[in-house]
Amino acid sequence: MRQDATVWLAEDRWVAWLLEKFVFSQPVMPFLPVLLLLLALSFSYALILRIHSLPRDWRSYLLFPVLAVYPVWAFWATFPANLPSISVGLACASLAAWLFVHFSPQQGRLGGWSLLGQAALLTIALGAYQTLLFWYVALVLGAMLWRWERVHPTKKDFLFFWVSVGLAVLLHFLLNAVLRFIFPFPEISRGYLQTFYQMDALLSSPMQVFSNAFLFEMRSYYGGQDSKYGISISALAAAFFVAVFWGIFRSALWTPQKKFGYWFLFVVWLSSPFWLNLLSARENATRSFLSLAYITWFFAALPTYSRRYSARMVGIVLSLALAGQFLQANYLSSSLSFLTQQQDLHLAHSIYEQMGAIQTDDPDEGVWLVDVYGGFRASLPYPAPWSGTQGSSFFSFSWTTPGSVRAVQYMRLLGYPNLQPVSPAQAKSLIPFFQSMPAYPAAGYIRLVDGIYLIKLGEAPDPWHKP
Repeated sequence: MRQDATVWLAEDRWVAWLLEKFVFSQPVMPFLPVLLLLLALSFSYALILRIHSLPRDWRSYLLFPVLAVYPVWAFWATFPANLPSISVGLACASLAAWLFVHFSPQQGRLGGWSLLGQAALLTIALGAYQTLLFWYVALVLGAMLWRWERVHPTKKDFLFFWVSVGLAVLLHFLLNAVLRFIFPFPEISRGYLQTFYQMDALLSSPMQVFSNAFLFEMRSYYGGQDSKYGISISALAAAFFVAVFWGIFRSALWTPQKKFGYWFLFVVWLSSPFWLNLLSARENATRSFLSLAYITWFFAALPTYSRRYSARMVGIVLSLALAGQFLQANYLSSSLSFLTQQQDLHLAHSIYEQMGAIQTDDPDEGVWLVDVYGGFRASLPYPAPWSGTQGSSFFSFSWTTPGSVRAVQYMRLLGYPNLQPVSPAQAKSLIPFFQSMPAYPAAGYIRLVDGIYLIKLGEAPDPWHKP
């Protein structure tokens, strides 16, 4: 439905803008974005096996669903416009991690070219979706942990790693600054992105942010709580404890220095998907935590690739349990998306029917101006984790697009062509009328004022109707 791809630039996602504008313009065939994601996951998994020096055997095939069926991918599948850029970014971040592992700084000039290659690939990944940076971080630190017993990373390795990350972040900000200069857009469009940088809240209440937005979120995700996945995934908690006990058993005979280094890196690695929570000082959408798919795979891979028969059996059972519960969570995700779509269809029909009842002219002639206030949230019988897309209605408000535009585009797609959204300036002038109106589904949530249909879907004002 969207015709202008520059909304991605407001979120500093220039790769998504390029792909939508020049390659995968909307609308696209519905299966193509999902196919791209599956190809990117397969490519990334092949690199993960190489990063960990693992063979392609029955164990690698057994473990693949643990990575590929992790619920975060199903959450993204409900937002197909994102999938092409996510797929490109995922492949680039995985390739950058492979470069780090196979071309170390000790290799002189080759290591320098590897550093530049990683920075370039990570810049692309950041332009696709910012938290793909944590996918790279998780892969690199995970590879270090996997090899810790045989190959101890040096200070130069860690310096090499952080320089590549810092250079990519710098290039990302510079490139987006240039694009914002070339393609200006309303400052309100950046409201969504600005919610991820709340340094004032972090500095004023650091312990509260650390406890609520960081530790609590880590416990919820690694504990497999239904608030994050829609269902309780007990196998995730089991996988976490297996990894911890495996580390205790593995490090029992190490020197204190080597043991301390391993556990320090293990904690940093476990916490890496949640660093953004510290910056935003709040809970973030489940779809942000892409790197948890790899970390969960790592948990299951530890016992599965053990030389001990009993440990391999634990790994097999754990992998099957994780894949089974992930599939169940994904089925729930599909059900929630279907129910939301049905409620959107009903709401669109109800809105148009009531507009027709108010309008005295022929509804097939002329243009009906529309302004939508607030947002609608589907009423769902199942728990819906905050994925950012799952259970989200076309009539919910957006930071980058006025609700009137979203609603009108959706209703035009359904066959109501004579609707036209008001301008943002008109929307501001209509705020006093909305404040005296009831919200959907109460009678009177639609009103005709000076030739403009006012539709109030919620009491809370959306960003485009705040005084």
